[in-house]
Amino acid sequence: MLCFCCFGRACLIPNTGYLSEAAASIVSEMLQLDVVPTTRIVKLASPSFFYSRFFGHYDVRPKEGSFQLYVNGYESGNTVFARWNYDKNLLNEEEEAKFQLLFQKMCIVDYVIRNTDRHMDNLLVRHVPGYEINLAAIDNGLAFPVRHPECTSRFRTYPFRWSNFPWAQAEFDPALRQHVLSLLTPHFVHRLCADLKKLFRHGIASSNYMLVNSQLRVVRGQIWNLRQALLANESPSEMAQRQPVVVCRSSDIVMQSPRQPRGMIGLWSNLPHENNCVDECEHRKAFNDSGANKKDTENSADFE
Repeated sequence: MLCFCCFGRACLIPNTGYLSEAAASIVSEMLQLDVVPTTRIVKLASPSFFYSRFFGHYDVRPKEGSFQLYVNGYESGNTVFARWNYDKNLLNEEEEAKFQLLFQKMCIVDYVIRNTDRHMDNLLVRHVPGYEINLAAIDNGLAFPVRHPECTSRFRTYPFRWSNFPWAQAEFDPALRQHVLSLLTPHFVHRLCADLKKLFRHGIASSNYMLVNSQLRVVRGQIWNLRQALLANESPSEMAQRQPVVVCRSSDIVMQSPRQPRGMIGLWSNLPHENNCVDECEHRKAFNDSGANKKDTENSADFE
């Protein structure tokens, strides 16, 4: 008999998908990758919404959710890739090189936000042979976990599905690699985490700041691994195989051993297996080793 929790996403905070949608857009914009359509949190009221009824009257009030810019003329990746496989002449060399660059940008965003639900139906492609090719990564609501999925369950680790595609096997584009490396400074990480924290504290996690801090630790760990992968000139597929890391902001505390997780959310992370996470608090000084200004790191003390 298997417990139902083995089949859910125990690493995610419930009912915060709309915040993840907006947060993914923020990450894409701050990294200047522009693969996630602009998304913001709004309050709207409409006759088509469901409203509770009290004493014969409907309680009509604005509802809060994410509002994403509509992309026109895009199709699901499954449809476009099947067309490309059927007719090899649809995609010329220049378009294939451009799509590989767009695909690698999506891989970077997905990796930073630790997306657990990227598939070919929410990877949209617009391709007009000989004229235009573009990519839009939508449906980012199942991202920003409080723990790495690999540490939460042995049965469902939610690997990055894009790692098996041919565009993920090549090394990162040199210009893209230099662009992202130039951005990954302590000051940038501080600003990104500050913006994400302000957004996440707006939702259900506002009553429990520790959940938000856990989300940010995972984000910092993903950025640390991303930077190491770019320095090592790895491919997106190789980057996806890196051991998960959690990075805390403080560098003055060193833990001798990883914290032992409690409750069902950490049930399987105590078991010895090769995919177990590393809670490397020694990586708290992650971005100090980059040679960046120490003052930027000290100014990030209000992360948590």
